[in-house]
Amino acid sequence: MNNRPGKILGRNHITFSFIVMAAFLLGGCAGFDREEMVIKNLDITNSHPYSISVSIGNEGEEEGVGLKPIPKEDLLYAIEESIRNGRVFEQVVSGKDGDFLLNVTVFSLQQPTMGFRMTVKLEAGWTLKKAGGEIVWQELIKSSYTLGVGDAFSGAKRLRMVNDGAIRQNIKQGMIKLSSLPL
Repeated sequence: MNNRPGKILGRNHITFSFIVMAAFLLGGCAGFDREEMVIKNLDITNSHPYSISVSIGNEGEEEGVGLKPIPKEDLLYAIEESIRNGRVFEQVVSGKDGDFLLNVTVFSLQQPTMGFRMTVKLEAGWTLKKAGGEIVWQELIKSSYTLGVGDAFSGAKRLRMVNDGAIRQNIKQGMIKLSSLPL
């Protein structure tokens, strides 16, 4: 058995260097950018002449889904802004004062912990009700988004970008379906 101090120090130095490099490339703030979740341009079927209120998740729900859950306030902002930008409804109102109430609940958010090619998969339940409580439309919308090292070298930045992309794709599908409803 060879216990030379230089060899042991070398292994520890390499291990420490690897951990620092991995933390730099993969760690950091890999969360979400609510502005990147918003649909900026969208060709829709119909623009509904009604107001809509939007809520996220179940009442009283504390825990989110995924390794890094989507902040409810960011998802709410992204959906409301996407509705405004796409002119899917005439007006977005706060609270439960809309002619229609939209609830979006994230059921599944699959995020990678690391990798050169990252894919995030999202499943969210979309429910549209009339103000009186009658369900008009309900659907589970699945989306995914993939990026590789060429899109962003930093693992943290790439993870944020794929998180935002999967959410944006889900919102886009929701906006298209909402606009096609005969309300």
